[in-house]
Amino acid sequence: MVDELRQLEAQGSEALVATLMGSYLVSADSAMSELASAVTAPDFEAVVAIAHRLAGSSGTVGAAVAAKAFSDLERAGALRDIEASQHAMVQVEAALVVTRPALEAERMRSLNAGTKTAP
Repeated sequence: MVDELRQLEAQGSEALVATLMGSYLVSADSAMSELASAVTAPDFEAVVAIAHRLAGSSGTVGAAVAAKAFSDLERAGALRDIEASQHAMVQVEAALVVTRPALEAERMRSLNAGTKTAP
């Protein structure tokens, strides 16, 4: 997916790529408290739905580690396994600690690429 995003940039869509990255970061951040509450409750239907949505959006922006962590959480929720869900939630949080700065850097790179003018 990252290759496809880079192709968009090469075609002059740096702002679109930066917006996509920014939207993902905001969406993931806002969903995390809802997801944590669902795991704690436990509300397995909500865990599955939220984790599924975030797994897909993580894959879209090229955040493979986060996508896998969300998929693992989705699977644990589908199995209605509270211990596995709690463990997977810790993995999701760890994945986002790594993913967030990398995507923010990529977003800034895209923004900077869009402001450069041709010689």
